[in-house]
Amino acid sequence: MRFEPTMKQAVIRRTARKFAEAKLAPAAAEMDRTGHFPWDIAEEMAELNYFGLEIPAQYGGAALDTVSSAIVIEEISRVNAAMGLCVSVHNSVSAYPTYKFGSENQHENFLVPLASGKKIGTFCLTEPNAGSDASSLETTATRQGDDYILNGNKVFVTNGGVSGINLIFSRVHPSEAGKGFTVFIVESDREGLEKGLYRGTDGYAWESGLSHYSQRLPYPSAESSRRGGRGAQDRPLNAGRWTNRHRGSSSGYRPRFFRSISQICKRTASIREIHLPVWGYPELLGGYGNAC
Repeated sequence: MRFEPTMKQAVIRRTARKFAEAKLAPAAAEMDRTGHFPWDIAEEMAELNYFGLEIPAQYGGAALDTVSSAIVIEEISRVNAAMGLCVSVHNSVSAYPTYKFGSENQHENFLVPLASGKKIGTFCLTEPNAGSDASSLETTATRQGDDYILNGNKVFVTNGGVSGINLIFSRVHPSEAGKGFTVFIVESDREGLEKGLYRGTDGYAWESGLSHYSQRLPYPSAESSRRGGRGAQDRPLNAGRWTNRHRGSSSGYRPRFFRSISQICKRTASIREIHLPVWGYPELLGGYGNAC
C-alpha cells in the first residue's frame, strides 16, 4: 500500500501552500479584527476550483480525490483557519450532498453556483433544542396544496453570515419522532429568510443562525429523487469530519492559528412565508424524505 502522496497531490499541495501564504496569510489579521469576509480572495480561490474540490468538472468542480481535497483544506487552514473552515464546510456538507442527493435540475440551479464559488453554502442542522440528537429536530415542513410551509430555527450555521444557498433540515412527519427528515434547498435572498446581526465567538469562521417561520416552498416535481433524509445528513457529516481533522491538524498546533481565526458571525435568521412556484426547480433535496 502506498502512503506517500502522488506527484499530482504534491503539486496540489505546493499550489495551495503558495496561494495561501501569498493571499490568505496577509489578510488573516484584518479578518480577525473586523470579521470581514474576503470576497476578493474568495474569487481567486474560485478560479482554483477550491469551492468544488470533489465535484465533477461538468458542474464546474475540480474533480479531485478525497486526499487531494484534504490537502487543499489543510494548506489553507495552516495560515488562515477561518477560510479553511469555510471551504471545508462548503465542500463537504453543502456542495457534496447537493451533488450526491440532488436531481439534475438541482445540480444545474444550485450545484453549479456552489462549485463555481459564486454562492457560499451552508448545512443547517443544529437548533436551539436539537444539537447532537438530530432526531429531535423541531423544524417542520407541512404540505399545503402545491407547497410546503417551513417553520423553525437553526443556530451555529457555519458560513451562514455569507451564504447564498442553504440546506435546511426539516421534519415532514412531525407526529413521528425520529422519522421523515427532508432537506430543503433555500437561497438566502428568498422572501421570508431573515438573518440576524453578527457577533463574535471563539474560534471559527462566519458562523450564524437561521430561523424560519412560515416559509413557503414548492412540492418537488416527479423528477426529484426519493433518496435523502438522514442519509443526506450522515454522509456529509462523515466527510466533514475527515476534512476537519486535516484542517485541525494543520492549524491547531501552530502559533499562526491564533492570528488566523476570523471573527465569527453568529446570528439568528428567520424564514417567513417564502413562496416558490411549483413549476420551478424542485427545492427538496433528495425528494420527499425517508421515514428513517
